[in-house]
Amino acid sequence: MRKSFDSSSNLYGIKSGVCYSSYEPMNMNTHSKGFVGNTLVFMKESEVVKKNSFLQFSSAYDPGCILDLRVAPRLDVFYGSRQLSFSFFQKLDIEYFDFFGRMGIGSREEVSEIQFSFVEACIYLLSSERYSSRPIVLFFDNDQVLLECSTYLRDSFYLKLLPTDILNMAEFRSGLLRINTISS
Repeated sequence: MRKSFDSSSNLYGIKSGVCYSSYEPMNMNTHSKGFVGNTLVFMKESEVVKKNSFLQFSSAYDPGCILDLRVAPRLDVFYGSRQLSFSFFQKLDIEYFDFFGRMGIGSREEVSEIQFSFVEACIYLLSSERYSSRPIVLFFDNDQVLLECSTYLRDSFYLKLLPTDILNMAEFRSGLLRINTISS
C-alpha cells in the first residue's frame, strides 16, 4: 500500500507523518527512526530568518546540499553574510547550488517553466552517493513555487523517474521537521 503525499492543503501541509524537533537529531539511514532512503527537506526562507535558525537545523540534521529555488537569493539568511555563509557551508561540507542562477532565470515570470530542469536536478542529487545519507534542502521564498515543486517530485516518484524506491519528503517549519515517506 502506498502512502500518498498530500500537498493540497495550505502551504504544503502534511496530514500524516512523523514530526521531529530541530533539537532531536535524526540519522536518516538507520531503521531506529524508521527512515531509509533519500530525504528532501522543503524549507522556506521565512523559517530561518531568526538568528542561528539554519545553524541549529544544520547541527541537528547535517544537510549535504542546498538547492536554492529563489529568484534573488540572499545568503545572509543562512549565516549572517554571503561570505560567512560560504565559510559555514564549507566547514559543514554542505554544497550550495543557485538553481535559478544556473538556469538563467532572473524573474518570477520565467519560473513557470522549470518542471523538467528541476526534476533533472533532483534526479542528479538523489543519484549522488554523496547525499544518500544526508538530507537535501530545497530552499524557497515563494509558496507557489514550493507547491509546484512538491507536486513535480511526487509525480516523478510515481512515474519512477527518480532513482529511489523510498523518498522522504519533509517540511521544516517553526523548528520542527515533518517527514512523510512515500514508497513504490
